[in-house]
Amino acid sequence: MQATLSSSTFPSRWKSAAWPLAILLALALFPPIAAALGLDFYIGFVRRVLVVALAAASLNFIMGFGGMVALGHAGFMGVGAYAVVLLSDAGFVSAWVMWPAAALLAAFAALVIGSISLRTKGVYFIMITLAFAQMLYFVFVSLRSYGGDDGYTLMARPALGMILLSGLRPADGGSSEYQGEIYNRENAKTYRVNLTPAEPEQLLVHAYVGIPLFGKTQVWRRPAAEQGSGQ
Repeated sequence: MQATLSSSTFPSRWKSAAWPLAILLALALFPPIAAALGLDFYIGFVRRVLVVALAAASLNFIMGFGGMVALGHAGFMGVGAYAVVLLSDAGFVSAWVMWPAAALLAAFAALVIGSISLRTKGVYFIMITLAFAQMLYFVFVSLRSYGGDDGYTLMARPALGMILLSGLRPADGGSSEYQGEIYNRENAKTYRVNLTPAEPEQLLVHAYVGIPLFGKTQVWRRPAAEQGSGQ
C-alpha cells in the first residue's frame, strides 16, 4: 500500500512543478533572445516585473507563512537600492560586488528593525513596521547629494563581467592599431573595437557593429597621476 501511494504521488509532484520550471526556463532564455531581436524595452519591463515579484515573494513569507502583517518591506528594498547607489558613486562597477553588498546591508537593516518590531504584537506590530519604513524614507530623501526627492539615476549598469576589453590583437598590415571587443556597461552590449594610439597619453577607441564605417569614436586619456608615475 505504501509503495503504491508513493508511486502514484511521484508523477503528480512532477506535474505540479512542471509549470514553475517552464516559467523559470522561459525567463532565463528571454534576455539573450530578446537582445538578439532588439527588444531592449521588453527586457527592461520584465526586469522591473521581477523586482516587484521579488518583493511580493518576500512579503508572502512573513504574511502568508508567518501570519504577521508588515508594512515596512519598501524600506528594505530602499536600503538595498541605495547601497548600490553608494557603491556606484564610489567607483565600483562589478555587479558581483554591488549585489551581495546590497543584500547584506538590507539584511542587516532587517535584523535590527526586526529585533525591535518582533517585541510587539497585533496592530502595534503593523504600526511600528510602517514607522520604520517612513523613517528610512525620510533618511533617503534627506540625501541631497544622491537626488533627494528626485531619486538617483545610475550612470551605467553594474557589469556582470570583470573584463571590459577582450580579444585584443594587432591589426593586419603592421599598423599600430589593435582590434578586439569592448563591453558597454550603459546598455550591457558587446561591440567590436579598434584601438589606435594618438597623441602621447591618448588612445582613439572606435566601437562598431558589423561595418567600422558606422560606429562611435572616443578619446581615452591616461590620468595625470599615472602620467607622472610613468606607467
